[in-house]
Amino acid sequence: MKLNFHPLYDWSTDHFKAHHPLPTVSTEHATVKVKPIKQGLQNGRDVLLGENLDSSGAILRIESLDGVRWYEHADPGVLERYVPLIHGAIDWK
Repeated sequence: MKLNFHPLYDWSTDHFKAHHPLPTVSTEHATVKVKPIKQGLQNGRDVLLGENLDSSGAILRIESLDGVRWYEHADPGVLERYVPLIHGAIDWK
């Protein structure tokens, strides 16, 4: 049996979750000013990690078969580690 990320996170304590929040994700996103940090490809689809200039934090935009996903988190490093767990490895340029 393979244990995926989300069930493991769900089993974590409330204290842990409060100090290690997951990124938010949306399929729709308002126009934001983004300063690119890095770009790459995931399974041939574009990925952009950037600093959100409209708020403090980072945005990761990833294309998928069913549309674009926008992930947001205060720490860009969290996005770099989290999104590949969900979508697969990212080949950063």
